[in-house]
Amino acid sequence: MFFGARHKGNILLAARLVIMVVLFVLLQKLLGMFARADHSYGNVRWYFDVGAAMHEKGFFNVWTPYPPVFPGLLYLLSAFEKNIVGFINFWKILNITGLALIAYLIFKTVQEEGLERAAYAALGFVLVNATWASRMTIGLYMDQFDYLPVILMLASLYMLMKKKPGLSAILCGIGFMTKMFPGAVLLIALLTLGKRARVVYAVTFAAVCVAILVPYLVRDTEPLASWYNFSASRDGWETIWHYPKVKFPPIPNPELLVRPFRSDARPYSWLTYIGALSMLGYMVWQRMGRMRGRVSYAGQALCLLLLLLIFSKGVSSYFVFWIFPLLFICHRPLPAFFICCAFVLVANIEFFVDTHWLSIWGRHGLFILLFIWQVIVQSRTPAGAASPAAVSGSAL
Repeated sequence: MFFGARHKGNILLAARLVIMVVLFVLLQKLLGMFARADHSYGNVRWYFDVGAAMHEKGFFNVWTPYPPVFPGLLYLLSAFEKNIVGFINFWKILNITGLALIAYLIFKTVQEEGLERAAYAALGFVLVNATWASRMTIGLYMDQFDYLPVILMLASLYMLMKKKPGLSAILCGIGFMTKMFPGAVLLIALLTLGKRARVVYAVTFAAVCVAILVPYLVRDTEPLASWYNFSASRDGWETIWHYPKVKFPPIPNPELLVRPFRSDARPYSWLTYIGALSMLGYMVWQRMGRMRGRVSYAGQALCLLLLLLIFSKGVSSYFVFWIFPLLFICHRPLPAFFICCAFVLVANIEFFVDTHWLSIWGRHGLFILLFIWQVIVQSRTPAGAASPAAVSGSAL
């Protein structure tokens, strides 16, 4: 009566933004009451030492626990900055740049649903990453390189949505060679594209991976073999699968990375098979005729990553950042923001003896509930109702 539809929409948007800000402040207050905020950039310092070892011993004489792309980037970054303080400051700039790129990709992906919706989602993602009181490093204080593979995964998904499969395959291949999980986009492409396009996508993806591996294949495969042996032989960490023993991932001494790593141990190999079968089962369900054309690329990616996290032998606390952008794409911004806050809160109680398993089981439960929620939303979405970008969880 007193307000037009446009004014009511602006009031609702402002109210949602206020709620989001209040939730953010409440999260910082809660974390400040018990969490020991980590602003030390501990892993960045470790990266700096690894980079120094590469320049001292030779790039191919030092192996790392990561696929080839990040070691190569680390070698280049450490060549320009020889001081740890300067290296950390440069890392902060990379964090800010990475967050800006992810927010931009979120905006572009959901832009078809409206500019307000897109801006709201991008803003929500940036806000949750502005957290400063967390023991799990996030945003400016992130001391892992996972924002890079997240960017590559989102960019690959966006190019797939824009019907540019060639560019999507290139980005997917680079992402896969950075930290494996962006390979989920390959599965989606093989699921959704036509027969000819699937072959082109797979060949392009394989060509990119081989091109990245060529220097190792020509010069020395030992760093690749050591990376694989180390990754495959690692015990479980920070998951329900090794309950009740508390385990955290091993951090190799940079001085030991000059020695080839060899091990035939393959713990939790059965879990890998179960995870692969579950992802295959989800894909088969998606391929059923009644589901074709209903589900977004982002929704599929979210489900595949959730299955990966559910059945992984190890889940470091920051792995939840893999799904944060997809939550803002697949669900309305306010519910997505609330879920992200819940993940951050749950992650911070992991580092106390009395609440460690409460955190691990709680996080695992969130993964399972999110997967079930996505499956329900996807199964109930009428054919042709979803945009190419997202299936929103508006039911919440």
